[in-house]
Amino acid sequence: MNEHFDDSDANAMVIVPGRKASPSVEALLALWHAKRGAREMPSRGDFRFHELALWLGRLNLVTIDAGGARFDVFGTRNSRELGVEMTGVNFDALPLQARLVATAGIERVVSARAPVFETVRVVLERRLRVYDRLILPLADAHGRIGKVLVLIDNPRDEFLARGRWGASASSARRGGASAQSPA
Repeated sequence: MNEHFDDSDANAMVIVPGRKASPSVEALLALWHAKRGAREMPSRGDFRFHELALWLGRLNLVTIDAGGARFDVFGTRNSRELGVEMTGVNFDALPLQARLVATAGIERVVSARAPVFETVRVVLERRLRVYDRLILPLADAHGRIGKVLVLIDNPRDEFLARGRWGASASSARRGGASAQSPA
C-alpha cells in the first residue's frame, strides 16, 4: 500500500468492502442467519448472552431511534484499545471523526436492511487504525431496524500517521525510505 497519512490527512477515512472474513466474523454472521430464520432479520431478544460470549469484548450494541444513535454496550476490548468507555454515549457526543466512522456503517446497514462487512481505515489521534467490522441489523417489534450489533474484528495500527522523529510519513518516503504498511 502506498497511502500517505500525515497531519493534513487528519480527517481521512476510507471504508472499503471487507477483506476475506475471519472465522469469528463468519461464525457471528452464521448465528445471525440462524436466528433470523425466514424473517428479514432477527431481534435483539433472539440472542442469549451465552450465544454471544465468543464476541463480547469486541461487540457493540447500538440503539437507533428518531433522536439518533447510542451505544447501549461498548465491548470491553474495544474500550481498552481506544482508551475510552463509550457505553451509554450518544453518537452526537462523539468527536467528529469518531462520529463519522460510527454513523457511516450504520447508515449502510439501515439502507441495505442486511448485514454489512467492511474494512475501515481511519486516522484517529494521529494513528492509522485499521479494522474489519460486521454490522448486523436487529428488528424492533414493528420490523424496523431498532438496534445493530457491531463486531470489531482484527483491529490494528498499520503505522503511525506521524513519523517517530516528527517528520511526516510522506516526507520520509520522499527522502528515499520505502516504508510499506502490512496488508
